[in-house]
Amino acid sequence: MLVRLLFVVLFFKVVLFSCGGFWYDDGKFLFLEKRDYPFAKYEENLEFASTYNSVIYDYEKRAKEANIALWQKQLKNKFTKKQIEKIVYKNKNLHLIEDKDTLDYLAFVKKQENLVSSFYKYYSKKQKQNILKPEILIDEALEKLQKVKSKDLKKRYFFLALRLAHYKNLKPLIIYDAHKYLLNNHSNTILDDWIQGIYAGALIRNNQISKGVYEFSKLFSKDKINWHLAFYNFKYIKNQFQWDELVDLTTSKEELTKLYAIRGLSKNANIIHELKNIAKLDINSKYYELLLYKALLKSQSFFDIENSLYGKNEKIDYTNFINYLKTVKKDDMYLVNLTLGFFSYYQNSIKQAKYYLSLLKEKYSSSHEVQNLDYILFLNDIKKINSDVEKKIYNKLNFLSNNSCTFNSIEKYTFYKLKNLYKNSDLEFKSYLMSQMDYFDERSLNLDRLNKIDDLLNSKTNNSFENYIASKIKNKDIQKTLEYARIYELINNFKFEEALQSKSALLDYKVTFNIFHNSIRGNNRDGKQYEKSIKDVLTKLLNLKKTLQNKPNDVLANYEYATGIYNLSYFGNSAKLTTIYKSSYNFKSLQLEKRRIQTSIKHYKKALENAKEQEFKAKVIYALAKNELALYDLKNSRKENYNEVYNSYVFDRLYYFSKEDYKKYVVEGYGEFFKKLQEEYFNTNYYKELIKECYNLNYFQKLVKDVSLDDEFKNINRIKLLKDLEKEIQLKSRRELKNYDLIYFWKLINNIPINNKTVTLYNNIAYYLQEKRKNDEAIYLLNKVIESYPKRVVAYYNLGDAYWDSYNKFKAKKAYKKYVYLMKKLNKTNKIPQKIEQRLK
Repeated sequence: MLVRLLFVVLFFKVVLFSCGGFWYDDGKFLFLEKRDYPFAKYEENLEFASTYNSVIYDYEKRAKEANIALWQKQLKNKFTKKQIEKIVYKNKNLHLIEDKDTLDYLAFVKKQENLVSSFYKYYSKKQKQNILKPEILIDEALEKLQKVKSKDLKKRYFFLALRLAHYKNLKPLIIYDAHKYLLNNHSNTILDDWIQGIYAGALIRNNQISKGVYEFSKLFSKDKINWHLAFYNFKYIKNQFQWDELVDLTTSKEELTKLYAIRGLSKNANIIHELKNIAKLDINSKYYELLLYKALLKSQSFFDIENSLYGKNEKIDYTNFINYLKTVKKDDMYLVNLTLGFFSYYQNSIKQAKYYLSLLKEKYSSSHEVQNLDYILFLNDIKKINSDVEKKIYNKLNFLSNNSCTFNSIEKYTFYKLKNLYKNSDLEFKSYLMSQMDYFDERSLNLDRLNKIDDLLNSKTNNSFENYIASKIKNKDIQKTLEYARIYELINNFKFEEALQSKSALLDYKVTFNIFHNSIRGNNRDGKQYEKSIKDVLTKLLNLKKTLQNKPNDVLANYEYATGIYNLSYFGNSAKLTTIYKSSYNFKSLQLEKRRIQTSIKHYKKALENAKEQEFKAKVIYALAKNELALYDLKNSRKENYNEVYNSYVFDRLYYFSKEDYKKYVVEGYGEFFKKLQEEYFNTNYYKELIKECYNLNYFQKLVKDVSLDDEFKNINRIKLLKDLEKEIQLKSRRELKNYDLIYFWKLINNIPINNKTVTLYNNIAYYLQEKRKNDEAIYLLNKVIESYPKRVVAYYNLGDAYWDSYNKFKAKKAYKKYVYLMKKLNKTNKIPQKIEQRLK
């Protein structure tokens, strides 16, 4: 008995486990080895379209390989597989075929292929008229079947005739019955599988549902090419009567267990019920193992990373499954105990998980799956991390690295778990490294992190895990990313000389446009090809700096330096100088962008101070206006939580200024340089060209006409006006309030200032505006209220609501935090609304 048991275990391990690579997707971890069962490598729902497409793609690949191998044998190994592929699938090199019957067959395949194409239904009437009728082709195939001597070609003609008859509903079952004798040679080729699938489909079309599904079930075996058809056609069994008919057709326990297994693969199946059904017949059945393995494989989604992209994992209660499996007794308990170990871990029953692990270790200590479970439980036990723990992790990883099937998941899961462990141990840099081990995101790198990475790579340490991480970072591709990121960061931080000294290959890249040139059209591009390298550009920036040190008032040097620095910003055209790629809607560092724009403004103003020529002054003022637009965008940008390892900021507006954006721009006090251009330089040729080309300037000047303070608020009872306005906004619809825009409230506040008498009325007006979803106006008024009364608690509450309603969670949370701070200071913590606490989480 012992010898028999050892043989069963050995056979199970060798035949069912496969180490030919493993499947892995971002955010997913799978710690199980492949089994050589139908559907054993698909952990997703088999009825998902994506899963079905993957199954079909895999089938077509295997079918092609099997058909080519059969042709190779049929042609007595005279041709290579590549030659046969060209002959059979591409209809090329037919001159190599000497056998006339084979050539006739290939010609017939070509003749009938349009009728069985999936595109046939899209053909025009004219196209269909040029195709031979299926009846003619079926007769021709059957006639050729009788004439040819080759058994293989006979079977191929049989398949083609049967397929045409089935697709066109031309009595395929009669053809099958007349020629099924060709299947009696007990061969198991792809042709037999294809014919079996067509026959089963024809039965279902003939309303012999149960018999058709039964015939499909015969394909459900690892040695069949089209085994997937057994599951995907099981859907035709829709009631108990059909199921009973199907069961009556079975001739053995194995066939019945197979049906239970196929039914158990459905997304709505009660797997425990089907396992019990199989157990009554044969608990040691391979179909019992298949269903149990599929349940365990599906459960591995427990380990999937939860984030904004993948969403939250569905929490499943495995109590019933665990209780059932505890009652199971099989000859080989390996998969049962492995499932119990994992399911117990999911339920946080760590003691139970370790118990089942101990049972597995007694007989299967060399199993990679057992070692994986052991390692997962080890990681689970770590609460704090230090050098001793790191050494243990390294030793275990080093041991598991021989596992080519699942080590990829083990290693990545280690980094994922360590990210939080390091963070909880206040080891922020190591936590960051763990988040980058799969792929170093250039946006997450800054000079501080780059310097720390250099220290790690160059330091001599006895910490084996740190050396392990260093060895992974020394990967050629990662080194290139780090090298380029350092250049970008040095340029971003105005360290031009240090960037030049690096002698990186990146410095030889062509910039393609002149960053020292400022054009009205094309966002500083004049259409000319600029052949200078990054090295040339940095050298010129340094030369300009030296000139300005000696001649701080040099007009041209100030202008060119200001223009170059502006073009290093997000708003310029210097992507190759500052980043691997430029996002179309967000930027990396608010402080660096502000520094560049402020530096640019400083030098433009210096150039303006010392310039004499009017045309040139107009050009400088326009450049200052563009910088002012950039400052406005930066002020109104918000932090986004797309990735926790780097700060990212997004603009309130994208690509262009809307009418409402211009209103914000004006009421927030911007537009100094646009006004100056119109008032002082309207006679210059530069201004005349500018007003034709520059949409921003053009629209701004039209809007400014509506912004002047007029007499409409004079000689009125101001308090009464505010009270009437409050009531009107409270009662009217949003559409009826369209004239109460930002410009109106800008005029209102400039004529009726916020003071002790008006502050409550303004706060209430803002509250009702926010209720009507006029959030821009509400935000403007509330910010003005807070400017005058920074301790007005309710204003922060209303401001938070307005920002939240505008989908600006960053600024909403900032306002809510200030509200909570002031409420706590007033000992009113118990009066803070619950919604604010929830939004701040």
